[in-house]
Amino acid sequence: MDEITYSMDTLGALGVKFPTNANGVYPGDPKLDPVMEELNRRKALVIIHPNRAHQAPKDVITGKVAALFEYPADTTRALLNMIAHNIMVRFPDIRFVIPHTGSFLPFMYQRMKGVSKILAMNGLMDETNVDDNIRSLYFDIAGDPEPNQLDMLLSITNDDHIVYGSDFPHSPAKIIEMKKRDLEHSKKWESILPKIYGENGARLLTDIGAAVPLS
Repeated sequence: MDEITYSMDTLGALGVKFPTNANGVYPGDPKLDPVMEELNRRKALVIIHPNRAHQAPKDVITGKVAALFEYPADTTRALLNMIAHNIMVRFPDIRFVIPHTGSFLPFMYQRMKGVSKILAMNGLMDETNVDDNIRSLYFDIAGDPEPNQLDMLLSITNDDHIVYGSDFPHSPAKIIEMKKRDLEHSKKWESILPKIYGENGARLLTDIGAAVPLS
Protein backbone atom coordinates (compact mmCIF):
# COMPACT_ATOMS: atom_id res chain seq x y z
CA MET A 1 0.00 0.00 0.00
CA ASP A 2 2.88 2.36 0.78
CA GLU A 3 4.38 1.64 -2.63
CA ILE A 4 1.08 2.48 -4.35
CA THR A 5 0.88 5.76 -2.45
CA TYR A 6 4.50 6.66 -3.21
CA SER A 7 4.44 5.68 -6.88
CA MET A 8 1.13 7.36 -7.69
CA ASP A 9 1.19 10.40 -5.37
CA THR A 10 4.89 11.23 -5.32
CA LEU A 11 6.14 9.90 -8.65
CA GLY A 12 2.95 10.56 -10.59
CA ALA A 13 2.50 7.01 -11.88
CA LEU A 14 -0.85 6.17 -13.45
CA GLY A 15 -0.84 2.68 -12.01
CA VAL A 16 1.22 -0.33 -11.05
CA LYS A 17 2.60 -3.59 -12.38
CA PHE A 18 1.06 -6.61 -10.66
CA PRO A 19 2.73 -10.05 -10.70
CA THR A 20 0.65 -13.07 -11.56
CA ASN A 21 1.64 -14.41 -8.16
CA ALA A 22 3.78 -13.32 -5.25
CA ASN A 23 5.03 -16.28 -3.21
CA GLY A 24 2.02 -18.27 -4.36
CA VAL A 25 -0.60 -15.58 -3.64
CA TYR A 26 -2.62 -14.77 -6.76
CA PRO A 27 -4.79 -11.78 -7.70
CA GLY A 28 -8.28 -12.62 -6.52
CA ASP A 29 -7.07 -13.87 -3.14
CA PRO A 30 -9.12 -12.12 -0.42
CA LYS A 31 -5.86 -11.08 1.26
CA LEU A 32 -5.34 -8.71 -1.66
CA ASP A 33 -8.80 -7.12 -1.49
CA PRO A 34 -7.53 -4.00 0.36
CA VAL A 35 -4.98 -3.48 -2.43
CA MET A 36 -7.69 -3.85 -5.07
CA GLU A 37 -9.94 -1.45 -3.18
CA GLU A 38 -7.19 1.17 -3.14
CA LEU A 39 -6.38 0.71 -6.83
CA ASN A 40 -10.07 0.92 -7.65
CA ARG A 41 -10.42 4.12 -5.62
CA ARG A 42 -7.56 5.60 -7.60
CA LYS A 43 -8.92 4.38 -10.96
CA ALA A 44 -5.50 2.88 -11.54
CA LEU A 45 -4.00 1.16 -14.54
CA VAL A 46 -2.78 -2.32 -13.55
CA ILE A 47 -0.45 -4.18 -15.88
CA ILE A 48 -0.39 -7.90 -15.10
CA HIS A 49 3.07 -9.40 -15.57
CA PRO A 50 3.86 -13.12 -15.50
CA ASN A 51 5.85 -14.79 -12.78
CA ARG A 52 6.89 -18.39 -12.30
CA ALA A 53 4.46 -20.51 -10.34
CA HIS A 54 5.52 -20.86 -6.71
CA GLN A 55 5.89 -24.61 -7.24
CA ALA A 56 6.45 -25.90 -10.75
CA PRO A 57 8.33 -28.90 -12.19
CA LYS A 58 11.91 -28.01 -13.03
CA ASP A 59 13.22 -31.10 -14.83
CA VAL A 60 11.00 -30.76 -17.91
CA ILE A 61 11.38 -28.37 -20.83
CA THR A 62 8.59 -26.11 -19.54
CA GLY A 63 10.49 -25.67 -16.30
CA LYS A 64 13.75 -24.91 -18.06
CA VAL A 65 12.31 -22.28 -20.42
CA ALA A 66 9.65 -20.38 -18.48
CA ALA A 67 8.61 -18.28 -21.47
CA LEU A 68 7.56 -21.41 -23.37
CA PHE A 69 4.75 -22.41 -20.99
CA GLU A 70 5.07 -21.31 -17.37
CA TYR A 71 4.62 -17.58 -18.00
CA PRO A 72 1.44 -17.84 -20.10
CA ALA A 73 0.19 -20.61 -17.80
CA ASP A 74 0.67 -18.50 -14.69
CA THR A 75 -0.96 -15.51 -16.37
CA THR A 76 -3.95 -17.69 -17.20
CA ARG A 77 -4.01 -19.09 -13.66
CA ALA A 78 -4.11 -15.56 -12.27
CA LEU A 79 -6.84 -14.51 -14.70
CA LEU A 80 -9.06 -17.48 -13.90
CA ASN A 81 -8.66 -16.75 -10.19
CA MET A 82 -9.63 -13.12 -10.80
CA ILE A 83 -12.72 -14.23 -12.71
CA ALA A 84 -13.56 -16.80 -10.02
CA HIS A 85 -13.56 -14.03 -7.42
CA ASN A 86 -15.39 -11.49 -9.61
CA ILE A 87 -12.49 -9.02 -9.44
CA MET A 88 -13.27 -7.04 -12.59
CA VAL A 89 -16.92 -6.63 -11.58
CA ARG A 90 -16.21 -5.80 -7.94
CA PHE A 91 -13.49 -3.29 -8.84
CA PRO A 92 -14.77 -1.79 -12.10
CA ASP A 93 -12.60 1.33 -12.05
CA ILE A 94 -9.32 -0.61 -12.37
CA ARG A 95 -8.09 -0.96 -15.94
CA PHE A 96 -6.29 -4.29 -16.24
CA VAL A 97 -3.89 -4.98 -19.13
CA ILE A 98 -3.25 -8.69 -19.75
CA PRO A 99 -0.01 -9.73 -21.48
CA HIS A 100 0.82 -12.04 -24.37
CA THR A 101 -2.40 -11.84 -26.38
CA GLY A 102 -4.41 -13.09 -23.42
CA SER A 103 -2.08 -16.05 -22.80
CA PHE A 104 -4.27 -19.20 -22.64
CA LEU A 105 -7.51 -17.36 -21.80
CA PRO A 106 -8.97 -17.68 -25.33
CA PHE A 107 -8.57 -21.46 -25.00
CA MET A 108 -10.02 -21.55 -21.46
CA TYR A 109 -12.95 -19.19 -22.07
CA GLN A 110 -15.62 -21.76 -22.99
CA ARG A 111 -14.38 -24.22 -20.37
CA MET A 112 -14.61 -21.59 -17.63
CA LYS A 113 -18.08 -20.56 -18.77
CA GLY A 114 -19.17 -24.17 -18.85
CA VAL A 115 -18.07 -25.08 -15.33
CA SER A 116 -18.41 -21.78 -13.45
CA LYS A 117 -21.98 -22.35 -12.26
CA ILE A 118 -21.18 -25.87 -11.05
CA LEU A 119 -18.06 -24.65 -9.25
CA ALA A 120 -20.02 -21.83 -7.62
CA MET A 121 -22.75 -24.23 -6.46
CA ASN A 122 -20.06 -26.36 -4.82
CA GLY A 123 -18.50 -23.39 -3.06
CA LEU A 124 -15.30 -23.52 -5.11
CA MET A 125 -15.68 -20.00 -6.52
CA ASP A 126 -17.94 -16.98 -6.28
CA GLU A 127 -21.05 -16.64 -8.40
CA THR A 128 -19.72 -14.76 -11.39
CA ASN A 129 -20.52 -13.89 -14.95
CA VAL A 130 -17.45 -14.75 -17.01
CA ASP A 131 -18.32 -12.33 -19.82
CA ASP A 132 -18.88 -9.44 -17.41
CA ASN A 133 -15.41 -10.01 -15.97
CA ILE A 134 -13.64 -10.28 -19.32
CA ARG A 135 -15.45 -7.36 -20.97
CA SER A 136 -13.36 -4.61 -19.37
CA LEU A 137 -9.95 -6.25 -19.83
CA TYR A 138 -7.30 -4.91 -22.19
CA PHE A 139 -4.78 -7.22 -23.86
CA ASP A 140 -1.31 -6.51 -25.22
CA ILE A 141 0.20 -8.44 -28.13
CA ALA A 142 3.70 -8.81 -26.70
CA GLY A 143 5.66 -11.99 -27.07
CA ASP A 144 3.21 -14.18 -28.97
CA PRO A 145 2.78 -15.51 -32.50
CA GLU A 146 0.59 -13.30 -34.57
CA PRO A 147 -1.55 -13.11 -36.54
CA ASN A 148 -2.98 -16.53 -35.58
CA GLN A 149 -3.28 -15.88 -31.86
CA LEU A 150 -4.84 -12.51 -32.56
CA ASP A 151 -7.68 -14.41 -34.26
CA MET A 152 -8.28 -16.37 -31.07
CA LEU A 153 -8.09 -13.30 -28.86
CA LEU A 154 -10.74 -11.55 -30.96
CA SER A 155 -13.11 -14.41 -30.16
CA ILE A 156 -13.30 -13.15 -26.55
CA THR A 157 -12.77 -9.39 -26.89
CA ASN A 158 -13.05 -6.62 -29.49
CA ASP A 159 -10.41 -4.66 -31.36
CA ASP A 160 -10.88 -1.60 -29.10
CA HIS A 161 -9.31 -3.54 -26.21
CA ILE A 162 -6.06 -4.66 -27.85
CA VAL A 163 -2.89 -2.60 -27.33
CA TYR A 164 0.63 -2.89 -28.64
CA GLY A 165 3.39 -4.57 -26.67
CA SER A 166 6.77 -5.84 -27.88
CA ASP A 167 8.32 -7.70 -24.91
CA PHE A 168 11.64 -6.00 -25.73
CA PRO A 169 14.35 -6.74 -24.68
CA HIS A 170 13.19 -10.26 -23.77
CA SER A 171 12.12 -10.65 -27.40
CA PRO A 172 15.01 -9.72 -29.73
CA ALA A 173 14.52 -6.74 -32.03
CA LYS A 174 14.70 -8.97 -35.13
CA ILE A 175 11.80 -11.10 -33.88
CA ILE A 176 9.74 -8.02 -33.05
CA GLU A 177 10.33 -6.59 -36.54
CA MET A 178 9.40 -9.92 -38.12
CA LYS A 179 6.13 -10.08 -36.17
CA LYS A 180 5.39 -6.48 -37.12
CA ARG A 181 5.91 -7.28 -40.81
CA ASP A 182 3.63 -10.33 -40.56
CA LEU A 183 0.85 -8.20 -39.14
CA GLU A 184 1.30 -5.40 -41.63
CA HIS A 185 1.42 -7.73 -44.64
CA SER A 186 -1.93 -9.25 -43.69
CA LYS A 187 -4.85 -7.42 -45.29
CA LYS A 188 -7.05 -8.95 -42.62
CA TRP A 189 -5.62 -6.72 -39.87
CA GLU A 190 -5.00 -3.60 -41.94
CA SER A 191 -8.06 -1.75 -40.62
CA ILE A 192 -7.34 -2.35 -36.92
CA LEU A 193 -3.57 -1.82 -36.81
CA PRO A 194 -3.89 1.93 -36.10
CA LYS A 195 -5.96 1.01 -33.04
CA ILE A 196 -3.44 -1.55 -31.83
CA TYR A 197 -0.38 0.60 -32.53
CA GLY A 198 -1.62 3.69 -30.71
CA GLU A 199 -5.25 4.71 -30.69
CA ASN A 200 -6.42 2.18 -28.11
CA GLY A 201 -3.48 2.84 -25.80
CA ALA A 202 -4.00 6.60 -26.00
CA ARG A 203 -7.70 6.20 -25.24
CA LEU A 204 -6.96 3.88 -22.33
CA LEU A 205 -4.53 6.37 -20.80
CA THR A 206 -6.94 9.25 -21.40
CA ASP A 207 -9.70 7.30 -19.65
CA ILE A 208 -7.62 7.14 -16.47
CA GLY A 209 -6.74 10.82 -16.57
CA ALA A 210 -3.54 11.09 -18.59
CA ALA A 211 -3.06 14.02 -20.94
CA VAL A 212 -2.55 12.03 -24.14
CA PRO A 213 -3.45 13.40 -27.59
CA LEU A 214 -5.81 11.08 -29.47
CA SER A 215 -4.55 12.06 -32.91
